Amino acid sequence: SCLGAWSHQYSRIIERFSSIITAQFFGHSHWDEFSVLFNSSTRQPISMAYITPSLTPHDGLNPAYRVYYTDSSRDNSTHLVLDHATYSLDLEMVNTLPSNTTLSYTLEYTARDSLGMQDLSPESWGGFVQRLVREEEAWDMFYRRYSRGGPHAHKKCKKTCKEDILCRLVTFDREDTMECGRIKKEMKMIEMEQTEQWTVWDIL
Repeated sequence: SCLGAWSHQYSRIIERFSSIITAQFFGHSHWDEFSVLFNSSTRQPISMAYITPSLTPHDGLNPAYRVYYTDSSRDNSTHLVLDHATYSLDLEMVNTLPSNTTLSYTLEYTARDSLGMQDLSPESWGGFVQRLVREEEAWDMFYRRYSRGGPHAHKKCKKTCKEDILCRLVTFDREDTMECGRIKKEMKMIEMEQTEQWTVWDIL
């Protein structure tokens, strides 16, 4: 949600020092999401912004927190993010329990195992976004985790909603909408392919 000019200058700094900046960590948005920064010239993924879900049940969300695991405890550590684990609380369920019950957050998912990623490099996250564009099952699971399975997860997220969320994942610089444009173009092609398939079935 950073203003365009500020996000542009910040992106320039991250791009310039991407060889030594291993990751960035943010909150504020309340959602469980992330943002991939692409090189402005080569369009290769070069940096990751991890946006941690909130403890506040804002706008139909379940509270959550995240633990990051980094390569930081050995000599010559890379300080790369190796994995992360997200823990959430089912508010609807706990509100049925006695008031003196101790709240217990449960593991919702881990990035590598649950998302099927070999590592948490910017390239891998860029590939994961492509899966969200193409694979309906991956998208449905992502959208549920987006709100940690809270009431918001039951709201329908149709084409425009899906485009908006996917564009957030690839628009690190508010003034650079190239990757967003590519996603919208690909989604339109997928829609056309599906329409052609249905037309063939109608003919048959």
